[in-house]
Amino acid sequence: MKLLFDFLPIVLFFIAYKMADIYVATGVLIVATLAQVGWTWLRQHRVEKMPLITAGLVLVLGEQP
Repeated sequence: MKLLFDFLPIVLFFIAYKMADIYVATGVLIVATLAQVGWTWLRQHRVEKMPLITAGLVLVLGEQP
C-alpha cells in the first residue's frame, strides 16, 4: 500500500498529461506531492527525507517561467 501511495503523484501526473497538457500535469504533480507530504505529516507527525526532497525539487523545477 505504501508503494501505491508513493507513486500516486506520478500516476496522477501521467493521467493529467494524457487528458490535458504538460502545464496542467505539472500543476497536478505539485498539488499531489504537497498533499502527500501534508497527509504524511498529519498521520505520523514526521516526514522522511526523500518525500521532502522530492517535494522541494517538484516545487523548484515545476515552476512556470
